[in-house]
Amino acid sequence: MKTAALCLALGLSLGLASPAVAQSTGMRPTALTDDTCGHYTKGSTEYYRNCKDTSERIWVTYRRSSDNQHFCVPAKKQVELGYYLNVYGVYHDGWGC
Repeated sequence: MKTAALCLALGLSLGLASPAVAQSTGMRPTALTDDTCGHYTKGSTEYYRNCKDTSERIWVTYRRSSDNQHFCVPAKKQVELGYYLNVYGVYHDGWGC
């Protein structure tokens, strides 16, 4: 524990880290309302909601890379991406699909 504190102090003093970054929890975004747009977690499931007037392509990476896939999210709709511990990343990949 002392080593971690020393590394943090050294990083802060050199301007290599900030307290907000050093203390990041790594938690997924949580839906605050039923009209949340983009990537969010509700309960133990990850979702992506498209609030635009056109469909959107997203690329989803999973813990097992063989499960990675594209999704087409229709305009004003949402898709379920899976269990939150399995979803690694969600990326915008274009409009119209």
